[in-house]
Amino acid sequence: MSNFKQGLAGLALLVTGFAAGAFVGPQYPQLKAQDAVDGPSDAATVRIKAALDAINVAQQALMQEGLYTPAVEGLNTFAVTAGGVNAISDLETGRGVDPETFAGLYAGLAVDEVNEQLGRDDEGRLTYKNRLIRMSPISDIKRMYSNRARLAGEEPE
Repeated sequence: MSNFKQGLAGLALLVTGFAAGAFVGPQYPQLKAQDAVDGPSDAATVRIKAALDAINVAQQALMQEGLYTPAVEGLNTFAVTAGGVNAISDLETGRGVDPETFAGLYAGLAVDEVNEQLGRDDEGRLTYKNRLIRMSPISDIKRMYSNRARLAGEEPE
């Protein structure tokens, strides 16, 4: 009988432990990859807005000079600060688009005339007139960075 009582006591401990774990559970602290940030300070927000306003003015000037033809809505800070691009021509020739245009197309920000020609291939990749949309070759992106440095009065790397 003592084996029976020992087994019953062991079973009671097991059930009690299970119940305590199930109802109380382990209390692990919640881990986060990064602390939550409220966003930029008011001073930084004012500077960001001023910078975006200036880039918008520059984008309009490049468009008037025929140096910037966008394929996506909104500002393309990379293309504008590099002196402009013709993203429509880049799509038509299939040679690749600048990184910000590429991201904008995938984000669904295409201008109407481009949006009408967008599709997807069998692998879900974005196409323009049934031709895969690619990012510009690295040599073109490096040239754009060099142009941007030159326009900013910096020594290109």
